[in-house]
Amino acid sequence: MCQILIVDDETSIREIVQDYVSTLGFKSRGAASAVEALPVLERNLPIRICLLDLHLPGIDGLTLCKKIKRIDPMMITIAMTGFKSLFSLVECRQAGFDDIIFKPFNLDLVKALLFEYDSKVKRWNKDGS
Repeated sequence: MCQILIVDDETSIREIVQDYVSTLGFKSRGAASAVEALPVLERNLPIRICLLDLHLPGIDGLTLCKKIKRIDPMMITIAMTGFKSLFSLVECRQAGFDDIIFKPFNLDLVKALLFEYDSKVKRWNKDGS
């Protein structure tokens, strides 16, 4: 299963998601900000999926997504936000996000997305892409 990076400045959300994805069999890492997340990603760890809060201190989620896509264009990025009116789907797509979930989110939706994208990553790796 893919390794997942969860970037959210809200400790409780980050820990709940990390705990939940571990029950699904995924390994995960957490980061409270882009400043914490970027060194993890730049070390070429086998992280394939990133769940990113859009409202982060310092570097926001849209900017972080763009940086991630420069590091690894094949990285799956999923936006997490509680502010539907602040960030449009178009802005998220333009930044490179593959998907978006709105807080408070249903953990069953998170599960479905992670298994869907994990399956895609496995197909890409199998095909050599």
